Amino acid sequence: MVINNATTSINFFPFVSFDGVGDVTIQVWHKNTKTLVEGIVTPTLTDSKVSITLPSLTSIADVADDLDTCLIRVVNDNALIWEYVATWSTESTNINKEFKSWDKVDTEAPQWITI
Repeated sequence: MVINNATTSINFFPFVSFDGVGDVTIQVWHKNTKTLVEGIVTPTLTDSKVSITLPSLTSIADVADDLDTCLIRVVNDNALIWEYVATWSTESTNINKEFKSWDKVDTEAPQWITI
C-alpha cells in the first residue's frame, strides 16, 4: 500500500472479522521520526472488505521523504486488530499501477527498449 498526504482512506481485507466492530482508533506512524497521527473512526464493511477514513496526514507529510515506511494500525478496545506497513510517496500513490510504453527497439542484440 502506498500513501501520501492526499490519501483520505484505506481499503483492506483483514484476517480477523470486523463484524460488530464499532468505533476504532486508527494510527499512522512515520517510522523514521516516530511521528504519529491518529483518530477515532467507524469502519465501513462491504462483504469482507473494510474501509477506514484516515486522519490528516499533514504532520507526516512535513517530515516524510519519498519511500519512507509508515505503519498503519487499527485498535479496538485497546487491542490491535489490524496492522500494515505502508510506503510513503511524495508523488503518486499509483506507482505500481502505471503502465510504461516505449517508442523504439534497438536493432542490435540484446534488444533494448527505450521507455
